Amino acid sequence: MERITTSTKATDLFGAGKHGFKNGDPLSGDAPTQLNAAWFNEVQEELATVIEQAGIALDGAHRDQLYDAIQLLITNALPSVPAASPFARIVNGLVIKNNAAAPTAKIDVTFDEAILANAAVTLGMLAKAAALTIDITTAGAGGLDIGTISASSWYHVYAVSDGVQLKGTISLSPTAPNAAVLNNYSLYKRLGAVRTASNGQLVGTFQRGASAQYVVGGANLTTAPVIASGAGTTSPSIVNHVPPTARRIRMLVSNLGSGPGAIGSLVGVAPNGSGTSSGNFVYVGSSQATSGYVPGTKEADFVLEGTTVYYSANSAAAAALYCLGWEDAI
Repeated sequence: MERITTSTKATDLFGAGKHGFKNGDPLSGDAPTQLNAAWFNEVQEELATVIEQAGIALDGAHRDQLYDAIQLLITNALPSVPAASPFARIVNGLVIKNNAAAPTAKIDVTFDEAILANAAVTLGMLAKAAALTIDITTAGAGGLDIGTISASSWYHVYAVSDGVQLKGTISLSPTAPNAAVLNNYSLYKRLGAVRTASNGQLVGTFQRGASAQYVVGGANLTTAPVIASGAGTTSPSIVNHVPPTARRIRMLVSNLGSGPGAIGSLVGVAPNGSGTSSGNFVYVGSSQATSGYVPGTKEADFVLEGTTVYYSANSAAAAALYCLGWEDAI
């Protein structure tokens, strides 16, 4: 565009060659700046081009479209990253927990900063100081990505954005939210996972960074989830205890007898269904011939090798294996 060029312009008002406008003075005969259609058309098109290049349709009912367009163009350019970028979709200072007022229906998500990216990881944005609440009883951004909530299911927590607005959503998919959300919020970052109980409500969990744990006494949870119990050797599944994105599992091996502080017989767990990782076997028991003194409960923390673990107990006396939590691959 160019500055006003009519003969009544305020010459060099902003410096050499930088003309402007003046009111004029009827007493001295100084005429006000004469306007022309060409200048107004240039101003209109300059502003309209910024808004339309940001993908926003002009709407006379809104007076903040230029601001939205500038924000969108800036955030879409931060960062423009190649698919192999190590900086794609990272998050710092993450906390995911049940909402205090509605723990069975809402999730609170906070983080210090996160990089969201589109599906091709060719466009991204940096989001800071986020505080999001996700309501699983509603559909779309801010709730469940599509449909209605399912019982006894893992849902993956996402931050999504259109480049201006930042929202949270949950999805059955561990890779990306449904197109019902992505069509309007194309930038996303998976943050973790939560589970619904058999009644379709949220289970109490707490996640800080990649580490998550069950909250006993929280929403729909009176005890830590039981993976296996009683006597025998089995390979129990853990798909209902940790999400499919978990890379580690934290368990509690318990072998408390009937009396206070009593210990039953040998109970143990290994990180895979066959029990072949004997060097990683964790057990509690009372036989000095095999183990010496071992406490009645003991934590086991394993890198997951599959979707089952190895459990063995030679007595049903209070033998049990509980899931305490997991580490997510976020």
